[in-house]
Amino acid sequence: MLRISPDSGAARQNGTTVTVTPSSASVRVGRLQSFAATLTGATGGVAWSVNDVPGGDGSVGTIDSSGQYLAPATPPAQTVTVRATSVSVPTASGSAVVTVLPLPSISSVSPASFPAGAFTLTVNGAGFTSGAVVSFGGAPLSTTVVSSTRLTATGTAAASPSVPVFATMTDGTVSNTVSVTVTAPTPPPVVGVTISPATASVRLKQSRQFTATVTGTSNTAVVWKVNGITGGNTTLGRVNQNGVYTAPRRVPSPATVTVSATSVADPSKSASAQVTISR
Repeated sequence: MLRISPDSGAARQNGTTVTVTPSSASVRVGRLQSFAATLTGATGGVAWSVNDVPGGDGSVGTIDSSGQYLAPATPPAQTVTVRATSVSVPTASGSAVVTVLPLPSISSVSPASFPAGAFTLTVNGAGFTSGAVVSFGGAPLSTTVVSSTRLTATGTAAASPSVPVFATMTDGTVSNTVSVTVTAPTPPPVVGVTISPATASVRLKQSRQFTATVTGTSNTAVVWKVNGITGGNTTLGRVNQNGVYTAPRRVPSPATVTVSATSVADPSKSASAQVTISR
């Protein structure tokens, strides 16, 4: 498109200028972008070129006489320059810088498999632009554009063997689809308690070391009891926080007591040992 300003005396004195709008643009491969040239101080129109090739070519894109630019099928290594040059004053020209973008594509999604619940995906690929949104099973996710080759997205999901993931750009361009797997939620670990030794004989006023092993939790603390009494008593014998049982001064009736260890992390889990007290 060409606009010619009125041929005023001031315009002739100030020389000939050519202004191209927009002055910069990002265009997807194979897509069109319209440019307009405003010519001041001369008549005769403008000639369009791409990287100084009249009309452009297949490697940098082509442009017609109306300023309609068609991006090439493959992005050039560098930005390209669309230029409008005055036909009557060839030294006067204006230009615009064009970035040719690839179509958005996803090469991988990480993790490809994860348990149901809250998740964060990393989407790797090319051609991502500001405002891109990742869709998960057709629903948009909260998306961050890290770069033109990486997106991150967060959400929650139920178990499913195959969920399609794709990205949509603000210009409406949609990437290819990659599927991920959402597995069943990981069950919480089961707390277990064992005690060693499981049986023992202890003489009056003598001591015996018991050891409790707790699994399924990082909290391995236990509460020691004798016949259900924390720490025991003088009649049944006492057990300290380290699992050391000391028999009483007299043989209780019955002569066998139970030393137990109860998990602090899960008080429903415990283990016990039978202790026979003898003279």
